[in-house]
Amino acid sequence: MLGWERITPASRYQVRLMPTLAVTALGAGLLSPVMVGSQLLWLPAVEPVFLVPFFVALRFYRTGLYADRDRVRIRSPWRTRTVAMADIAEITSAPRRGDLHDPMRSDAFRIVLRTGETLRTPVRVHNPAEGERLIAAAYERDDFRRFGDHLRALVHNHGLDDEGKGEDPPLATLNI
Repeated sequence: MLGWERITPASRYQVRLMPTLAVTALGAGLLSPVMVGSQLLWLPAVEPVFLVPFFVALRFYRTGLYADRDRVRIRSPWRTRTVAMADIAEITSAPRRGDLHDPMRSDAFRIVLRTGETLRTPVRVHNPAEGERLIAAAYERDDFRRFGDHLRALVHNHGLDDEGKGEDPPLATLNI
């Protein structure tokens, strides 16, 4: 595997951000030149204000799990964390939040490190109780399981690759 592979492709909720990206970029381009009297002035101080929604939408769009040959990257809207595959003890899924009776409860991936630290990921199962007005890395349960199996296989095969006994799992199984 060369470079970073996105384990969890953009969910349908993340794809909805694409019009937001286009509109904010267009708005920043159109609104930065300002007419003052008969002169056209370009106000560079105003432009970054219009680009903030673009960068926020881009961060939400890029939320997910990525892997390269030796590392796993957990990218959430507000933080990115990279962990060596050798440091991963287990990949589990657990309730995202709430108690057993919370209708908004859904499973999310957890990465347990050999040190005992548990890292929460933003990748989760879509709960129909949340409705369709959602911006998240939320997937149907079957896709969620498939992504987990693929990530577990990558981590498991990591140690075998050095000995020439393992190989990357087929990527064709990730088609949605």
